[in-house]
Amino acid sequence: MTSPNGQGQIKVYENGAAQPNLGAKNVAKYPISLPDTPEQKRIVKDLDLLALETQRLDSLYQRKHAALDELRQSLLHQAFSGNL
Repeated sequence: MTSPNGQGQIKVYENGAAQPNLGAKNVAKYPISLPDTPEQKRIVKDLDLLALETQRLDSLYQRKHAALDELRQSLLHQAFSGNL
């Protein structure tokens, strides 16, 4: 909607003089450009790879967070028991 093409579509379909209005019926008339099928498949593959990497990083973060919490608890225990 903010691209030059989107702004052009808004100008074509908006109505009202004093306060322009862009209704859902007009937005439904917008032509939508889609990439060809091979490009769509490449995009899906890229997004799937990103999702896997995100899951891997989240798992790593969770493990490191748990290890830090365990270390903090151990240090607190040692400090309060006079072992530090």
